[in-house]
Amino acid sequence: MTSSYTDSQKAAQKAFLFRTCPNIITAEEFATVLGKWVSGFGGKEMDEVNKMNQMSIYIGRNGQEPAERQDPPWSQFCASYLPKTVEMFIDPPPINNPAIPPGIVEDMILHNAYLSMLVAVQHVPYFLHYFRSTSPIAEPGKKLPSVIAERIISMAPKWDERMLNPKGDFSEPQYHETLADAVQLLGTLCTIFRKSKPLSSDIKSKLLPWMKKWGTRYRGTLLGTVCTRLQSIFRDPEFKLDVKGMRNILKNWDNCAYPGCRATADLKACARCRTVRYCSPEHQKEHWKKEGGAAHKLVCFKTIY
Repeated sequence: MTSSYTDSQKAAQKAFLFRTCPNIITAEEFATVLGKWVSGFGGKEMDEVNKMNQMSIYIGRNGQEPAERQDPPWSQFCASYLPKTVEMFIDPPPINNPAIPPGIVEDMILHNAYLSMLVAVQHVPYFLHYFRSTSPIAEPGKKLPSVIAERIISMAPKWDERMLNPKGDFSEPQYHETLADAVQLLGTLCTIFRKSKPLSSDIKSKLLPWMKKWGTRYRGTLLGTVCTRLQSIFRDPEFKLDVKGMRNILKNWDNCAYPGCRATADLKACARCRTVRYCSPEHQKEHWKKEGGAAHKLVCFKTIY
C-alpha cells in the first residue's frame, strides 16, 4: 500500500509527538480525553473537536513504541473503558459549539475520537472478549456493526464528492483516513460476529456499491485495500481469519498462550482477564513472569464485562 507521507514528514511527525508527549500515554489519560462519561473522572470536559485532535496525538505517540510497550495501556483501557467508548460512539454527545461549522458537525458522526480509539484497540484480545461477552454491559456492542455501516452509507455521497473534488486543504486525506478506519473496523466486527450475521441484507446492498467503487478507485491505498477486503468478508465470513490482525486476536485463545506452545486441547482461560488460555498451570505460571516484555502480567487486567 502506498503512503501519503514522505520520510521527512514522518520524521518531523515523530519529533513533534515525542516533544509533545515525552512519555507513553496511559489508559487513564486516553479515558480522560474521551471525557467523564467514559472515564468517570471529574474536571473540565473537552469539546468533541479537541477530543479528536488530542486523541490523534495520543494514538500517534503510542504508535511510535514497539508492540510490547503499546499493548499494556491498550489492554488496560479495554478492560475498564471499552464499553463506555462503544456507547459514546453509538450515541455521541451533542456538539453545541457555534464556532464549529455545520458541515464539520455532520462529519463528526463518523469522524470522531471514539472511532479513532476503537480502531486503535481492535487488535487487542480484550476487544474480542468484550464483543463475545454475554454481560449486559456488553450488549450495546452488538449494535456497533450496523451503526458503523449505516453511518458510512449516510456520509458516502458527500465524502465521495469531496474526495473526487478536493479543496486543497486537509479535508481529502481526512475523508480517506476516516473511511479506511471505519471500513477496517467494520471488517473486524463482521468477522467477530460472523455466525450471527451482524448486517441486514438491506444494509449490505446499500454498502456494497461504495465498497466496489472505492476498492477499485483507490487500489493500492489503505482505503482501497480495506474496501476490497470487506467485499471478500461479505462473500466468505471466514476470509479475515487468514489476515494477520485477526490471527493475532485469536492465537492465544485457540492455542495455548505460552510462547512457542501450539497445544489446542484442554485449554483453560486465565481467571483474571479471560483473554488467553493455557494447556497447563506450568505454562501459565511461566508466561506470567516471562522476561523480555512478553510477560502476561503486563497485559492481564480484570474486565468490567
